[in-house]
Amino acid sequence: GKKGKTGYSTDEKVLNALLDKHPVIAKILDYRELAKLYSTYCEPLLKLALKDKNSRIYSSFLQTGTATGRLSSKDPNLQNIPAHGQYAKDYKSCFVAKDGFSFISLDYSQIELRMLAHFSEDEKLLNAFANDEDIHARTAIMIFGESNYETRSVAKSINFGLIYGMGYKTLSQNLKIEAHLAKSYIEKYFENFTSIKKYFETVKNKAKQNGFITTLSGRKRYFDFENAKPMQIA
Repeated sequence: GKKGKTGYSTDEKVLNALLDKHPVIAKILDYRELAKLYSTYCEPLLKLALKDKNSRIYSSFLQTGTATGRLSSKDPNLQNIPAHGQYAKDYKSCFVAKDGFSFISLDYSQIELRMLAHFSEDEKLLNAFANDEDIHARTAIMIFGESNYETRSVAKSINFGLIYGMGYKTLSQNLKIEAHLAKSYIEKYFENFTSIKKYFETVKNKAKQNGFITTLSGRKRYFDFENAKPMQIA
């Protein structure tokens, strides 16, 4: 393992790298995950449910709790329930509708990419949505010349990642590939979606010039460029 000032490190990254060295390592990682889930979610939520005669939990949702304009939740944070991992399904099963009612889950289809098409007015992206095409498959063909499970998965990472400012270094880390390959994928993407690249540059320039960006609904998000970070003002 990696040795620090106080001894050898046993953090998750180090233990994952040593998984094949001893069977106890997998058990340690599993125990840590369960212990965290229990202390963070199971125990606190159970205590709250037991306090209510109907076994209900009441959270507070804040309209001005985030700098991005999204809702936030507290006491408890019901927006932070595990969604991934081997135990996520078990945690979700704890939330049940009362007799005669059902939970309904609704989600916009690829809303980030549709918004990107709207703002950038990129002809290829607009046509893809207008023709109900698989945008990830189309991107895979543009970058790799073909679409299969692997190339579509990479294309999906690029499609969504670039929207949030992902660079080639982050892409190389996420895909576990060499940096020059990740860089070539992004360059190929922008060669095909030229209007998107122009739109990104326009947004960056306007943000630097004005100190903020404006959403479709007119909400402003301010940025502190002197310190190179977004200002946490809701």
